[in-house]
Amino acid sequence: MPVYRHVSASDSGLPASGVSKDALEIDLPWLREAQLEILQVSESADSTSCLDALYECDMHTFLLSAQDILLLRRSGRLAKERGASERIERARRQLDLLAIFLDWPGTVLVVDHGDGTLDEAAKERVLDTLEEVISADVGRFDEKPQDDASVEAAAGPRGLQLSVLHVSTTAALLANGHLRVGLGLPLSSRSDVDSSAKNNKLHIRAGDRSRSALGSASDSASLLEKTFSQRLPWWKLLWKVDDVRAEVDNAVRSSFSKDLEDQAVIVSKLIFEAGRTLSFAEDQMKVTEAALGTLTARSRSENAGRAELSSSLVGGATSWQGHMEASQRSYFDSPLLRNQIAQQSKLHRAAGSSSSNLLQPRSFAWPITSRRSQLFSQGGPLEVLVSRAQALVMRFYLSTGTIASASLISAQLPAVSHWLSANTFLGEDACKTLLPLAMQSSTAAGVSLLATLAFAFHLQGAWTKAKRRFWTDWDRLAQGLEADLESNVVSTLREHVFAPPFAAAQGLDEMMHKRRAELALLAERLQRAQELLLLLLSSSQSDAVEAQSSLDPAGPTRPQDPLS
Repeated sequence: MPVYRHVSASDSGLPASGVSKDALEIDLPWLREAQLEILQVSESADSTSCLDALYECDMHTFLLSAQDILLLRRSGRLAKERGASERIERARRQLDLLAIFLDWPGTVLVVDHGDGTLDEAAKERVLDTLEEVISADVGRFDEKPQDDASVEAAAGPRGLQLSVLHVSTTAALLANGHLRVGLGLPLSSRSDVDSSAKNNKLHIRAGDRSRSALGSASDSASLLEKTFSQRLPWWKLLWKVDDVRAEVDNAVRSSFSKDLEDQAVIVSKLIFEAGRTLSFAEDQMKVTEAALGTLTARSRSENAGRAELSSSLVGGATSWQGHMEASQRSYFDSPLLRNQIAQQSKLHRAAGSSSSNLLQPRSFAWPITSRRSQLFSQGGPLEVLVSRAQALVMRFYLSTGTIASASLISAQLPAVSHWLSANTFLGEDACKTLLPLAMQSSTAAGVSLLATLAFAFHLQGAWTKAKRRFWTDWDRLAQGLEADLESNVVSTLREHVFAPPFAAAQGLDEMMHKRRAELALLAERLQRAQELLLLLLSSSQSDAVEAQSSLDPAGPTRPQDPLS
């Protein structure tokens, strides 16, 4: 049986030179459309090829039955059951494999507590339960014959049904307990808190940390630490210096907010959120238009009532009717405000089209893209780290090569000086000049080894400093990601979703201040007119009293109220 096999869509073939000899084809068209490759590990193995294949996967899902978890947690009295030891060993191998990929983002433990557990428990326990009920070896049946009515009732169809019902109920309760046990398993290790995020320690489970931007950055930092410690230690730089960019790029792109920025997740999450936001924006537009329509209709109805009352009092004067027809327009009916809200409505209707970039799924994810682009930009942290690694390796090779060459030449100086003195015009002067610089072969080898160790120590220290500077730049970029996402959401809601209500509220507020000043001026003029009217009434009343007194010599009488 193969250790692992590839799972593909039914109408997509596998190459002949696949990693595994066997393959499984299933009828899932979306698997081919999404361009996903699934690797099914049928048996937990410690082989190098299996681990290498698992290391290349982006997501790991471990399936463990609830009954296996119960076998691991309970005492050894269950080990005597049929196949219990093999199941315990298989479950332990799965948990050991889970411990390797526990800190990886995307690692999920699935506890199977469904119908399979119920059926398996019923198959294993139904015979034992029936044996306890109908067996003659049980103590309560010792004094009863085999053809007793109770034995016949237990062995009958109804007794069998009751026994199966009892066993099924017990198995269901056990499955529920297995579920609680599975949910209570510790899914995080002690190294869940990364050393790189000292100022922002996340005391949450490894499977939940990628739900937030800061937790995703911490997961990415943990994966980068593993990459530096396992794949890019200082002594591997001598032959893997060209792989520094590829290793760091792969670690960052596969973990740094991948679940928020990746295209597949954008289709399932961000497009849904953007569509819901657009729908909410349309609702806000309708509410704004309805509120403005209500204010306009109320003002027009009030003006119409005042016009009818005034025309009935005055007698239908043409000038007064024209004035009231001109005043039928609402105080809140502003052409400028209507134009501004109409522009907002057009923008929101255009936001749903592909040609507009006002409110798109990438609008929510641009801080993540911006932070990642800063990491991979020209002169960014990754570029500086790669250039320093290349410079350190080049310096190490040049220095060690120079020292080794000088030591080799120094060990060969006696023979060289003898040849020069015998075959060239230099003669004995060459021997006198070069012989003091000569070294023995053992001394030259020791000098070369000592120089190599010194340069290796320098390479280790310089690589550590380069990584420390990279982590400083990483923390500076990652710490502001949460604030950028929050401010981006706030600005998106303010500028796109709630723009029509804000524009309407601002326009109405400005018109209210303007109308309030106009009403204050009209109130002042009305007060002056009222004072003049009272003055005219008092003067006309005094004139009428004087005229009556002059016409009536009997004396003044009580004047009549001119308003009556």
